[in-house]
Amino acid sequence: MGAAVRNEALRACHNSPARYCATTAARAAPALGAADAPPAARLPPVALTRRETEVLSWIAKGKTNRDIADILGMSPRTVNKHLEHIFEKLGVETRTAAAALAGQLLQEP
Repeated sequence: MGAAVRNEALRACHNSPARYCATTAARAAPALGAADAPPAARLPPVALTRRETEVLSWIAKGKTNRDIADILGMSPRTVNKHLEHIFEKLGVETRTAAAALAGQLLQEP
């Protein structure tokens, strides 16, 4: 059932505002078993830079690249480059998938 819920969340997020996607991803996480598994079992260790962590936290809050660029004082292209690195390190392909993992990653020590 977890894969079906994830796929439904991803379909709902396609072409939707980023804020909606982050909310949908957060709602889908418990159905995927994320709430039941210990943090170490959920995710492999990921070495994000400080800046990548900041960008990921704003993505999880539903901000656009332009919003993040304004907040962090960088160009939207730089934000996009950070996202490319984040996606590669997390092994995901979309903002929604990154946002879904962000809550788990950013809560760990």
